[in-house]
Amino acid sequence: VKLNFQTRSLSIALLAAGIENEADFDGYTKDFLDITNFAEYVLKNSISTTHNFMLDSNVVYPLLLTANKCRNKTIRRRAISLMSKYPRREVVWDGLFCGKLAQWVMQLEEQYLDNDHVPAWARVRGIRVQRDGSDNVSLICFQKTSETSEEVMREGGIYECGSLST
Repeated sequence: VKLNFQTRSLSIALLAAGIENEADFDGYTKDFLDITNFAEYVLKNSISTTHNFMLDSNVVYPLLLTANKCRNKTIRRRAISLMSKYPRREVVWDGLFCGKLAQWVMQLEEQYLDNDHVPAWARVRGIRVQRDGSDNVSLICFQKTSETSEEVMREGGIYECGSLST
């Protein structure tokens, strides 16, 4: 089951580089649901330790991928919630930070909801993260503000990984 989970996540991640139309990810909604369900199972059944650092990337990156690429609001919110509720670090992935990043992206995209659905043109692209040497992290991405607009740069920040500002 774990191998199937990781293979699905990696397959979607590899496809992400070549997908131009963000609506194409809608075909993976069942995969995103399965990824979220499996991650929740793993997190709820993990042995609690004094540290939450893993040398294997099991759930944080797949949840981040789900939160950023899945347009289903319920699945997306569950993925973000799991990263926040079960903060852990897996290799280079910090779950709490990834949850805050995904929350910022979700807020930007959901400003343009149409029938409770994020339009493909409103999807965020080119997310960049920059540290300034302190606990502050700047976020930069590009997004259209209408179906016919050019992409504009959007900026936000995560401060001390505990709060979010845009």
